[in-house]
Amino acid sequence: MADRSCIETVLVVEDEVVVRRLVRGILESRGYTVLEASRGSEALALCEGHRGPIHLMLTDVVMPQMSGPELADHWLSRRPQTKILYMSAYTNNAIRQNGILDVKREFLAKPFTAQALECKVREVLDGSSSPLAEVA
Repeated sequence: MADRSCIETVLVVEDEVVVRRLVRGILESRGYTVLEASRGSEALALCEGHRGPIHLMLTDVVMPQMSGPELADHWLSRRPQTKILYMSAYTNNAIRQNGILDVKREFLAKPFTAQALECKVREVLDGSSSPLAEVA
């Protein structure tokens, strides 16, 4: 399989600047083009202004003003081809049991290693499921 990371764009939406920069650095070192936003409204503005494809949105679940799932719903109405990966410091069980995130959604628990991030991003990008199919 050819390395496609050099032609794939990932949008990182994270309100914690240190985490956002760390994730950006890891992904760029793996050859991805990385865009970043600190909140949902900034991400949606990027959606409108960025002319090229955005293959994956990696977003925190819990953010001020607009949650990751709310952002994803708005985003997918504009760019339905984008894959979505959620991340959170809350445990997978806590997020799903409290109804914050549907069990069908892709999730990466913080803290994570660079290797775990790289593997999960690749898994989601290579996956065959459509983001709209996961919304149901």
